[in-house]
Amino acid sequence: MRDLTAACAELRDQLSVYTTNDITTDRADAGLLTNGWLTVDRDQEPGVGSRAIPESKTPGNTQAINALMDAHQMVRRIEASLRLSITGKPGRMRGGSDSSTLAAITAIEKLGEAVSPHARQTAARLIDKATTKIGQLPAVDEIPKWEKIRPGPGGMPPQCPNCNTYSLRVALQSGVVVCVFPNCSDMDGRRPPQARMDLSKIDGRPVLVWRDGLVQ
Repeated sequence: MRDLTAACAELRDQLSVYTTNDITTDRADAGLLTNGWLTVDRDQEPGVGSRAIPESKTPGNTQAINALMDAHQMVRRIEASLRLSITGKPGRMRGGSDSSTLAAITAIEKLGEAVSPHARQTAARLIDKATTKIGQLPAVDEIPKWEKIRPGPGGMPPQCPNCNTYSLRVALQSGVVVCVFPNCSDMDGRRPPQARMDLSKIDGRPVLVWRDGLVQ
């Protein structure tokens, strides 16, 4: 069972990337400490099979802003839901400040001690969702964002050499490839099978180099 306290700690840690101080030499900031870098700069995220990055009509990093706002809203809803199940009332809605969000996370940890295991598990799962969304931001890149590998010249993506299914996923930022088919293991018995994307030293074609030594 997912531990609610651990989930809250991880979200609290991920939210700290939004408040990391950054010294800029921008004329507007004049070298002063700022903490808005993550929501100001737009991401340059590689895409699978895409050649261009769509322009955002919203100033700043829309993806980072949305991840932050979703986390703020999520913890307030979870706190109100847990409080309602315990006291019969959702309590006063907290303000929109960062400190209010952190206070809500602390309250969730305490309220979680008085609800059912199912309610704790549900809360932990929702918090993990918000944590993952922040951790997968290209500027953060702490949690892999797995995508399907695009089809090759034959019109099909590569098969996993261990289970022969089309279950390979690639983490775009790192180039790491894994098989997500349940219980699939490589020739050394490791789960999940893991490879890295590379170019053949013989003819320059794209290849997958697996941990067990296989080159595909």
